[in-house]
This record gives sequence, C-alpha cells and structure tokens, in this order.
Amino acid sequence: MMAKAGAQGYGNQSVRMRRFMLASGAYAVCIPLLGVAHLLDLVPLAPTLRIGALMFAVNVALFVVFRSGVNERFADPSLTWLQVVVATVVLMYAVFHFDKERGLALMMCLVVLAFGAFRFSTREFFTASGLVLAGYLAVINLLMWLKPAVINVPLEAFRWLTLALILPPFALVGGRISALRRRLRRINDELTSALQLIQKMATHDALTTLPNRALFNETLVHAIAQAGRHGRPLALFFLDLDRFKNINDTLGHGTGDRVLQEVGRRLTAAVRASDLVARLGGDEFVLLVEDFRDSADLSDIAVKILGAFGPTFVVEGQELALSASIGICTFPADGADAQTLLSNADIAMYRAKEQGRNRHCFYAASLNKLSQERLSLEAALKHARRSRSTTSRRSSSASGA
Repeated sequence: MMAKAGAQGYGNQSVRMRRFMLASGAYAVCIPLLGVAHLLDLVPLAPTLRIGALMFAVNVALFVVFRSGVNERFADPSLTWLQVVVATVVLMYAVFHFDKERGLALMMCLVVLAFGAFRFSTREFFTASGLVLAGYLAVINLLMWLKPAVINVPLEAFRWLTLALILPPFALVGGRISALRRRLRRINDELTSALQLIQKMATHDALTTLPNRALFNETLVHAIAQAGRHGRPLALFFLDLDRFKNINDTLGHGTGDRVLQEVGRRLTAAVRASDLVARLGGDEFVLLVEDFRDSADLSDIAVKILGAFGPTFVVEGQELALSASIGICTFPADGADAQTLLSNADIAMYRAKEQGRNRHCFYAASLNKLSQERLSLEAALKHARRSRSTTSRRSSSASGA
C-alpha cells in the first residue's frame, strides 16, 4: 500500500513538473517577443535585459523548487497561486518599462490567468483578475509619478477600463471550465472504481475476497508455462474442510459462511506473501507454491496450514473445532497441465481423508487406481440401490394385484 501511494505521489509530481514546463514555455515565447519590442523601440535595451533576466531567474527558482520536491510541503503542491502572482509582478514590471503600446504587453495578462486553468474556481479566477487590475492601476500611478512624459492618462484609463470589462467574463468562463473538468474527473473516478469493482467481482470470491476458480486457473496455467520454460517445479495444495457439512446442517449457512471467511484469513496468514490462496467453491481451497526446495518444504507448509486450524473457531460466541485434509501434487512430476494437477491434488486430498483427516498426503500414481476403484464401487453401490428399489416396487405392485 505504501509503495502504491509512493508511486501515485511520484506520478502527481510528474504532472506538476509538466505543468510548470508548459508555463515556462510561455515565458520562453515572451523573451523573443521582448527582443522584437526593443527593436521596434517600444522598450529600451537596459529594461529589456532586466526583464529577460527576471523571467529567467523566476523559472530557474521554480524549477529548483519542483525538482527538489519542496513544493510538496505546501497546501497546493502545484504552486498555482504563487506562479500567477509572480507572473503578474513580472508582467507589470514589463508594462511599466514599455514607453509605447503598453496594450500589447497587457495582452499577456490573459496568458497569466491561463496558469489557473483547470485549477482555479470561479471565485479564484475573479480574485486573480482583480490582482491584474490592481497591478495595472499601480503601474499607471507609478508612471504618472516617475515617467509623466511617456503616459497618456486618458488612454491608460481606457485600457484599464477595457481590462475591467474583459477579465470578468474570461474569469467566469475559466471557472466554468474548471468546474466542468472537476465534474468529469469525479465521473471518471467513479467509472474507474466501478470497473475495478466489476473486475474484482469477476476474479475474486465474494465471501472470502480470495481469488476465485477463474483467476486461480488463469494464474496456474501461466505459472505452469513459466515453470516449464525455466525448468522450475511448482506445487499445488488442495484443501477441503473436514465435516464442514455438519456446521451448515446444524448451525445454518450463515455460520458456515463466517467460518469460511475465517478459514480464508487463517490460510492467508499461514502462507508466504508469494503463495497464492484461492477458494474454488464450497469448502474447497487451493494453494499455489512456486518457490520451494523439496518435499520437506511442502510438508512444512502443510503442517503450518493444519496448525492454523488448531485454535478453535469462535463464531457468534460459539466455539467450533475444525480441521482440514490436504492433497499435494507437483509439476512436472504429477502432471503437465492445470486440469491434471487439480485432479491429482484432489485425489491426494481424498486419500488424506481416508487416512483419518486432519493431515496431508502427497499424490502418487497408485492413488489413481484407488480412486478409480472407489468410483467403480460407488457406481456399483448406486446401481445396486437402484435395482433393489425397482425390485421392491415390482413386488409391491404384484401384491396389490
């Protein structure tokens, strides 16, 4: 979870850096325009150099802040307001030094407000517009005081009034766009969460939240392919709860469900993080182990799992003793495909039950014969019961006649 949060934080910082680079691009465009303004005799050389140096210094300072991660200490790590305020100051410094056509420089105030695109609310856009208007009003007063020869007061008043009429609609539109983006982002987040939930429902057991049969089969097939390619073994554990049907029959399925949830928690806690525990259905669980040295390692894992059932289960104040039987088979010795491995692990599990339950059993080829014999015996018994039932019905019919 911490790793995921760290990765997300890194991703957010990358987005902030890209936004800063976009803002830096706006400064980069302004520098050659500033040079052209000097060539057209709109601004003297010395102020041109100072303005260019100021823009360069501002961008270097912000780059260091973003690159070092200092920005993440602030409430707004994007430093949107800081960039808007600094850009407004730089713009007004440039406007002050334009001796002619200040309106051309003032056009850049729209670019400054664009820094807040997708970040500012409508109120913040209006506040930023007010900051620009206040800054230009301060420039007009400074020009009247320090450079009265180059200022036409009625013309500057008209420019200020024009800005006062243009900026509020611009702020309103910007705020609406930001609100729309936030709404779309919220909808996108909801859709993403819904898709993740659907995916989890399709691949995980709703009761225990463990991987389900579909996900386990997919993982097992992939693991077999990897193991075959790299010449590594893997092991499959098939676990079935002993006499679990008695719990459902006597205490109800609600209690049985809570027992299964506790079984899932205990199994997950008993194995390594690299091992995959899944629920196939009912009271059948499976475990995929890819990293082991020999059968002794597998026996240790089985003993640890059975030991996890040692403490009694307490459900709704009722103490329940529960055990499990485990069948174990390995790839490639006991099967070359997922279906064979599952079948053989199941056979080994039934052998463990026949040996007294609450134990584990490794698969052996001889168990297949025993399994077939058991199936044949079950089929014969079923056939005998059916024949006996048919005979009884015939006898009853004859007596009635």
